[in-house]
Amino acid sequence: MRRNPLIVFVTLCCLALVGLSGCMAKPVLNIHDAPIPESTGHHLSMGQVEKAIVEAGAERGWVMQTKKPGLIIGNITVRGKHHATIKITYDKDNYNIDYVDSRNLDYKNGKIHRSYNNWVNYLDQDIRSRLAVAQYD
Repeated sequence: MRRNPLIVFVTLCCLALVGLSGCMAKPVLNIHDAPIPESTGHHLSMGQVEKAIVEAGAERGWVMQTKKPGLIIGNITVRGKHHATIKITYDKDNYNIDYVDSRNLDYKNGKIHRSYNNWVNYLDQDIRSRLAVAQYD
């Protein structure tokens, strides 16, 4: 059976585009006003919130630096070449995770490699888990 070279070429191009679409940039994920749980009407202390955030980040490979109460800068380097910096602001009620900078993550016009968003999403989940546990300590 003889194949039409044009159909083969078009099919291969379509497959390549589908494969590349998974690597395309996505809008940068920032977390805003994520609530900090409270237990029986009592808020966690700023120290408890800071500890939960720093430990959650360290567990995921983030290097967390407390700059002042309410402000943590997080850095992560993956496979020695992909790097991201985030700013985490917090108080007794809420926390925010915001993009600051990156290298080798194709950041452009508010979009970035999807891996960055995964890292931030997992960090957010871990922070929420740590805060939930901290309210019972």
